[in-house]
Order: sequence, then structure tokens, then C-alpha cells
Amino acid sequence: MPKENSPSPLPALLGLLMAGPKHPYELYQDFERELGRVWHIGQSHFYAYLKQLAANGMVVVRVEPQPNRPARHIYHLMPAGEAEFLTWLHQPTQRVRHIRLEFLSRLYFYRRMKLPGLAQVVAGAEGPAVYTAGGGRKRHGRFRGRILVSGPRLPAERNGSRDHVVGSLPPGRC
Repeated sequence: MPKENSPSPLPALLGLLMAGPKHPYELYQDFERELGRVWHIGQSHFYAYLKQLAANGMVVVRVEPQPNRPARHIYHLMPAGEAEFLTWLHQPTQRVRHIRLEFLSRLYFYRRMKLPGLAQVVAGAEGPAVYTAGGGRKRHGRFRGRILVSGPRLPAERNGSRDHVVGSLPPGRC
């Protein structure tokens, strides 16, 4: 299981269930295909995370009998799990080192679910600055640049600062 300060893949698993109930292996295949380049989780850990979600009341497992085969376990998203996912989706990534996992996962779900409000998540309250170390103030830690998300292609210049561009969004997609 992840360390306390490590980003958790649990919200991403909840997000995959927003599309509807699924069998654990089907969920794992979706996770690997859609988010496997962002999150690196083995199948056994993935199943352990699903059990953790069930134990926390975020999902419920329904058993569907099959003739001449073992019963299928189907995971269904509960209202608490949906609320947890939506809360996670609309909050900024708190730590710069978690951007590769959490921020990119959020971008994926906004795009997949065609949700409005992506511009607010990306821009935050600071205009083009997405996530700035130290909660918007350049005072904490060694990282003192802004992380930008720009128009249709990545900007060539960095405005003379230590900005780090993490992605781009086509115009009109926000």
C-alpha cells in the first residue's frame, strides 16, 4: 500500500467505475490501457485497492452466478464513492511531486467524462499559473517556478523564469 505522503490511485479507480459496474479484471484492463503510463500498479496491488474501496464503503461487490463457471464479482460505485471521486477531481494537486500522477489523471477524467470546469482546475485562482510551490507564494522549498498549461502547443519561451510546462490543452476544450 502507498506511504502516507504518496498519491493514491484510489480516486482513479473510482473514476473508472463512473462509467458503470465492472468485473475486476475488466477494470484492471481499462486502468492499464487508459492510465497505465501514468500509474504503475501491478494486478495484485490493483485488486487490493479494490478490496480497500469495498471495505471503506466506496464500492459494493455484487456476485452474479454463472452456469458451469465460478460466480462473477461485479464492482458497483456507491454514492459515497462518487462523491469522493468528484471531490478529488475538483481539488488541486497539493504537492509538486504528485503532478505527474494526480494532475494528469484529473485531466484524463475531465476529458473522458466531458466535464465543464477544466479551465478552473487548470488555472486555479492565479490565471495562467496552475500550481505554484508554496500555495501560490514563492517561498517554500527549492522549486520556485510556476507550472503552466498553455494553448494548443507548448510555448517555446519560459518568460525568463523557472516555469515548467506539464501539458497543453486545445482551445475551446475548457
